[in-house]
Amino acid sequence: MSGFESVARILKQEGVECRSCFPSNPLIEEVAKLCIRHFAFRHERRAIMAADDFSRISGRQRFRVVAM
Repeated sequence: MSGFESVARILKQEGVECRSCFPSNPLIEEVAKLCIRHFAFRHERRAIMAADDFSRISGRQRFRVVAM
């Protein structure tokens, strides 16, 4: 098991449903295998803003992961 697989499994266990990332992030394939949705952004500021917006409008106490 690689480190990326371990991180993806931990994210799934913690209830992460989606995450933001750069298009070249190596976690993309691993989280896709576990049905965690990912959203790719070209700018880190926008990825962080999207994660913040998601957690605020979801109506539940949730968090979203940003991987750069």
